[in-house]
Parts: sequence; C-alpha cells; structure tokens
Amino acid sequence: ATTAIYSFWQYDLCDVFIELVKPVMSSSDEALKKKTRDTLWACLEVGLRLLHPFMPFLTEELWQRLPKDAAYAKNYPSITISPYPACTEEFVDPTLEKNMTYAGVITNRIRSLRSTYGLVSQKQQPEVYLVCSDEAMKKVDGVAEYIASLSLSSKVHCVTSASGIPEGCGVAPVDDAVTVYMVLTGMVDPEGEIKRLSKKLKETQNQKANLEKRMAMPNYAKTPEQFKEEDKSRLAKFDTEMANINQAIDGFKKMASAPPKKKEEAGEPPKKEQEEPTAEAQPRGGSSGFLEPGEKIVKKGDVKKKSTGFFSFSSYARVLVLTDKPRLFYMDGTEMKGEFVGVLSCTKKNDSSFIIKSEGKERIIETAEANAWVSSINSTMNL
Repeated sequence: ATTAIYSFWQYDLCDVFIELVKPVMSSSDEALKKKTRDTLWACLEVGLRLLHPFMPFLTEELWQRLPKDAAYAKNYPSITISPYPACTEEFVDPTLEKNMTYAGVITNRIRSLRSTYGLVSQKQQPEVYLVCSDEAMKKVDGVAEYIASLSLSSKVHCVTSASGIPEGCGVAPVDDAVTVYMVLTGMVDPEGEIKRLSKKLKETQNQKANLEKRMAMPNYAKTPEQFKEEDKSRLAKFDTEMANINQAIDGFKKMASAPPKKKEEAGEPPKKEQEEPTAEAQPRGGSSGFLEPGEKIVKKGDVKKKSTGFFSFSSYARVLVLTDKPRLFYMDGTEMKGEFVGVLSCTKKNDSSFIIKSEGKERIIETAEANAWVSSINSTMNL
C-alpha cells in the first residue's frame, strides 16, 4: 500500500500531472485554469487522505491548510474523521491508463536521447518525430502533446514513415513499434556525432557477428526453441538498430557538408558579427586588458561564480564583451555564459572591485584594475 501511495505522489502527481498543467496555467484560458486547479485540489486532498494512516500528523497539518468548501469543512473538521477514499468505477479508464504508461516509456527514451546529445538546457527544445506502427499510432497520437511537455520537445509529430523526416536526426528505438527521431540541426556538432555513431555501429556489428557465430555452432541445434526464438528476435533488433544508425550517420554527413544558411535567406536582417580582438584593439602599455574607449573587448579572464553570487575574474579562457546596445555580457568561446541587460550604473567599491547595477541584478566584479574598468565602462556606455 505504501509503495502504491508513494508512486501516486512521486510519479503520477509530481512527475506527470504537475508538469503537464504548467502550459495550461500559463495560458489565458481562465475556465480551463479553474478546472485544472480544481483537479489539482482533488488530487492533493484525496492523496492526503490516502496517506493519513501511515503519516497521521503530517497529513493532518497539510490537510488543514487546504482550502475547503464551508459545508465540507463543517462536516469533517479533521482528516481523522473524513472518509477514506474509495475507488469510483466511472472514473476508471484502462485504455487511457495504458496509453499514458506507454507515453511515459516514450518520454523516458526521448530524455535519454537528450542526455546522449548533451541537451541539458530547458531552452534546447528540439522537434521530435515518432515513427509508429499502425497499432502504436492509436496509442500515441492522442498523447503526443503530453509527451512533448514531459520531454521538453517543441513539438512531437506522430508519423507512420520516416520518409518525410528532416536530415540530421538522432535516432533511438523505443520498441519494435515506435522509433524516436530527434531533429538536432544547429544543436550538435555533426562531425562529432558521426564519430560517435560510427563507433556505436561497429559495436552493434560485433554483437551481431558474435550472436551469428554462436548460432552457427554444431551444438546450437540442441538449444530449446524458446531461446532460438529469442536469438532470432535479437538479430532482428540488431538489424533495425544498425539501419537506424546508418540513417542517422547519413543525415549528419549531409548536415556537415551543407553550407551554412544566411540569415538574410530566412527573412532576418544581417547582424554585424562580433569583432575579434586585434593587435590594435589589445590593451596598451602592459595593462591587464581593460576596455579602452571605443573598443569592445573589456577583459580576458576566467569567470568564476561564487556562492555569494559575485563574479571574479582570473586569467585566460573567457572574454567580457561590451556591445554598443549597450549590453554587457561574458562569453566562453562563442557561447554566452551570462549577461547584464540594461546597465544602470558602474561604480568603484574599492581598489580591487567594482559594482555593476543592471535591471534586476547587482554584481560585484573583483579585479585588480577596478579604476580602469569603471572609467572604461562608464565612458563607453555613457553612464
């Protein structure tokens, strides 16, 4: 009983329901939001009554904090005298339960694929295609929106053929009926993925060869039929996996060989590329790299975020960039690691640090060149 109740709270309510209602609660549909809140209240209230015999004091405290209808609160002033929940058959939908369970399996596979390709940021939400058999399509098509929310995918498409799927996808089979294709264009290094998939393809080929070698041995004929069928099934899975890997490699090869699209072609105005520091733009007179008036590169340094929320700059690796918007941010190569939007002021704190105030932020920057930084940033940003 405790395992079932724990599973309800942890896996059904927290992991699934609360994640699924987030898009609803951020929408403008007030009627739907009210229904969602009512459903959440019912889940919490019933869940606490389910848990009460095992955790009486905690559940009483939490139950008392729930808002209740006046009549309900009058009839049941304490959770100890409220009726224990009973199953209501009209609310049971075995088909939907199976479909949601299957959606959870697919979601876990998509999450695993995200981890494989290093998509750890919630802002990285690729499109996903599910190639389904006719039978699987009946289960999956109605819950595709839920799978998208739970797997941090921008969109989940359910299709019966891989023919129309874009190039440059990560591929992973869920089972014999469903295969996941994740569109990774612009999110991963195609050359690196080709190497990784080629290694995986070789491993799969070796596994298949070892199984075929064992099946070709003279004494294999004595193997029980049950195990022979399992071996045949494994061979078929190896063939499917190798086909998927080869397809993914072909897609990444096309992605790697394709010329980069110009933003003007996509209807976006061309943006001025970030200037690289040149010999003329380097600090003069042996300075530590602070911004001179009119220059963009402020300081080279390794940015370390402390537990206090401060940032300190030491040697090499990263670059603090001041644009003419004005915006102040620091980078690791071409990847932006942090930003000060709408800088309001830059003031000296002491000889070894200065303070940047921006919209919603205040940061202390530690550097031996505090005076130079404050002067350069203020003059360039007209603060």
